[in-house]
Amino acid sequence: MTIEVLTLCDYAQHVGDKLNVIGAFNTISTDNLSVPLTFHIVARFRYTKEEFGNKDVSFNIVSPSGAEILKGLKATCTMAKTDEPFMSTTLSLCLANFVFTEYGIYKVLVETDGVVYELPLNIKKH
Repeated sequence: MTIEVLTLCDYAQHVGDKLNVIGAFNTISTDNLSVPLTFHIVARFRYTKEEFGNKDVSFNIVSPSGAEILKGLKATCTMAKTDEPFMSTTLSLCLANFVFTEYGIYKVLVETDGVVYELPLNIKKH
């Protein structure tokens, strides 16, 4: 399994085998932490034909102080058996009205097949 894309963005759309990502970012500047934000976590994985079957994916966000503010949000995708050399799947998680609790560097974690991928997200005072 290989990760092809892991990003935070304003909007993502998956049509057929194409992934459209708009407004990729890694920093949010704000004067008010209580303002709810909407954004997407996008993960696109490529599996070899030998890796067919159900794939569990887990999403977590950990605050700078270590609190889990998004814990174990799970999705399952099925990679069908094929003669093709590889298969891809894309998961886009929309977090609507999400409120961050403190300034600093958050860890956005995506786990599948026992491998954890990490994105930093900097929430800073504007």
